[in-house]
Amino acid sequence: LYNQGKIKKRMFSIYLADNPNSWNVGDSEILFGGYNSSRFRGNVTFASLVDEDSWAVNLLDMQFGNTSVLKQFEEKIAEESPNPEFSALIDTGSNLLVFPASVVNSIIAHLKTEHDIDCYYMNENLPYCDCSIDPMQEFPNITIRLENQNLTLGPSAYVRKNEQSCNLLLNALDAEDDQTRWRFGSAFLRTYYTIFDADQKQIGFAEAKQKVITPLNFLNAAYVAVVFILLLLIIGFFVLVIKNLVGRKESSTAADNDSTLPIISVYKDEKIEN
Repeated sequence: LYNQGKIKKRMFSIYLADNPNSWNVGDSEILFGGYNSSRFRGNVTFASLVDEDSWAVNLLDMQFGNTSVLKQFEEKIAEESPNPEFSALIDTGSNLLVFPASVVNSIIAHLKTEHDIDCYYMNENLPYCDCSIDPMQEFPNITIRLENQNLTLGPSAYVRKNEQSCNLLLNALDAEDDQTRWRFGSAFLRTYYTIFDADQKQIGFAEAKQKVITPLNFLNAAYVAVVFILLLLIIGFFVLVIKNLVGRKESSTAADNDSTLPIISVYKDEKIEN
């Protein structure tokens, strides 16, 4: 596109709408050659690319609540890899946040010990937690420290609530993957409008503007159904009233025009003399 003169900058930006029910899927967009300032709030901050081969930036720390899960993992691999350099791959090809398996397990342990939330992880499936009492407010934030900024993911970014349980939008890196390159997929991109700048070799982040959409569940689905039925009843009532009024008017008009009706004449009384 740049070589053909279609765009002036080698840049593209991504906005992902946060639609739990896949409503309004057309709200998401990818823009080539620039960015759409109406899709985010505040200023854009940039982080330099680690290399020219991928869209990855330096990852200085990541905290789950007040616990640095990156530092814990760094200590765990210190003997095999002293002074590792971590990076965050902004991954448009993934829906999840993908960390080393031990980091995912640390997050699950933290939820149990610090927040009394029971979660289970079988590796091949997404971790799920008991959310029967709706403890969404109990899930902590994830804080990602990059080159020039701290980016925060609230519970709504990485937790998807179902009827009685919650899925954590987390997964583990494969054993053969680089364990120091953590991946931030759509769960991250829904929170931050992201600008991929090939000219300046950097990625920009700004808080995405999201519409507030209530996830569809049994209770609000039943509410919608009741409102719809009441609306139909009201419409039906007015239709009957209008039909009744029209019917009366037609009957009255027909009565006025019907020539078979008897004609009543008024005669003046006269005295009859024999």
